[in-house]
Amino acid sequence: MSRVDPSFIKRKRSLSIRSIFAVVSFFLLTLSVVIPNSLQKLTAATMIGCFVMSLPIVKLNRNLVHLLFLYLCGVLVTLLYVAVGIHNGAPLVAAQQVVIIYIVSPLLWIYIAAGLTQSVGVDRLVRWLVVLAYLSCATVALYFFLFLSFGPYAASFFIESPNINFKMGYSGATMFVYGSLIFLSGGFFSTPEIVRTKFFRLMLLCLLSIVALTSGRSALILSIPSGFFIGALISHKTLHFMKGGRNFLVVSFAIIMSVFLLDRLTQINVFYICDLFVKKLFSGGDYARVEQTSVLARGIVDSFGLGSGHGVGVEYLR
Repeated sequence: MSRVDPSFIKRKRSLSIRSIFAVVSFFLLTLSVVIPNSLQKLTAATMIGCFVMSLPIVKLNRNLVHLLFLYLCGVLVTLLYVAVGIHNGAPLVAAQQVVIIYIVSPLLWIYIAAGLTQSVGVDRLVRWLVVLAYLSCATVALYFFLFLSFGPYAASFFIESPNINFKMGYSGATMFVYGSLIFLSGGFFSTPEIVRTKFFRLMLLCLLSIVALTSGRSALILSIPSGFFIGALISHKTLHFMKGGRNFLVVSFAIIMSVFLLDRLTQINVFYICDLFVKKLFSGGDYARVEQTSVLARGIVDSFGLGSGHGVGVEYLR
């Protein structure tokens, strides 16, 4: 009877763990990026599971050690301001939430991210982000369809109090996924060549533009030009001039196509939305945001620039 090589069994077991870790991690990213805050308990349980599976996968290297050092520095600052907050009358539940959100959660994500980069690789992660971007856009379309066809209750899975505002050519909605799309839009408009197939590249940029223009979120709209110009600035050393020019043409064509489709197929006035966006941008935001900024500035002065600690709010809430 031939003996099985123990190293072969070990490699096979390691491969199985990495495969399961990759599948569960993609599920976690879907929960966190595409439907954030919709299934919080399931997301938390999946995150803990991914963290446990990442422990035998992650190998310490110089980059990870540097990142953990910076994380520890952040932990010290966070604990300091938790103590300051408790001293200034912050409730104990605020301290518990801060520890979970700013200390425990980042550590879990650091190890999960390290496990993914070391086992899955950056190239596959980028392909995952493309899929997640498409799925995020799809959930926005589904949200609008459910809300407009069956009422707010039908869209309550995505957010507790669904709301869509169509008025005088304006479009705005309340969704958590817009937070994810701010970063996805900035990333893909900064380096559109990441999406290798030209058709899917153009389609993704068009979808992201449509979602931004119909969101009513200034930060999401701003992420598109910001992403493109920042990408052009930091990639001039790595991108060939002609390649950079092609990116500009692709981005411009995608935005023009998005404006054309919205104008022809909907009652949304893109130029009215852009006019509101520019006015809001140069005025520092809407009235509530300006008022809150003033109160925050006054709070900074009253605390001598040191802050009042975690869990201590200001008098004005937007």
